[in-house]
Amino acid sequence: MATSNTPQGNVQISLVGKQPGGAIQGLRVSPLADHVILLHSDDPDSEKAALEAKTMAEGLRIPSDEIELIPVDPFDMDDALDKIIEVSKRLTDCEFTVNISGGTNVMVAAALIGCFIIGGHAIYIREDKGKTKLPLAKRVQQLPVPGPGVAYTDLKVVEVKILRLLPQDGSPLDGGNIAIMEKLKIKSAQETSYYVKKLKKKGLINVNADVRENTIALTPTGRLFAAMSR
Repeated sequence: MATSNTPQGNVQISLVGKQPGGAIQGLRVSPLADHVILLHSDDPDSEKAALEAKTMAEGLRIPSDEIELIPVDPFDMDDALDKIIEVSKRLTDCEFTVNISGGTNVMVAAALIGCFIIGGHAIYIREDKGKTKLPLAKRVQQLPVPGPGVAYTDLKVVEVKILRLLPQDGSPLDGGNIAIMEKLKIKSAQETSYYVKKLKKKGLINVNADVRENTIALTPTGRLFAAMSR
């Protein structure tokens, strides 16, 4: 396993249950992975499925030392979440895709939270049970999590304070920038505007501009980030 090198490019983290199908199909989803992480349980069937997925990855010309099999406790959310975060810290400057097509419900929940924290994509591949077989591209579901570069751990202290200040039910904060500047005692309107623009660009807030003032409200993702900070 690769543990010391830090590959650049695309990293795919796949949850592996008792069958390898979801993980194997995920390897064919664009963008193709440069580095593959297979999270499996200690169940013999899950270990076997992970090995099958590894063999398929090698068949797609992914080097063996760029494929990692990492065991997790399938019923311990903290364990699965810690493993995902550890991978993101070790494989820096990469774009992450998390394939939640396998694994237990606990692993899936941990993986989705992990996507918010590391700023990755989450995908789910639907089974094709119809008579007319759909191509893989039409069975891949992109789940609504922040895109690359929107990681909770990257937020500045001031940005977190702004998210926590805004109404948590998603209703707008009247006074917008001025209210934020006064309540958080930010030194200047320019500095306030800078952070508001950054949060808007990350998709964490919506800004409604008016002639005299603006209103600011949390997006669904912003509400989750605010809740995570408490």
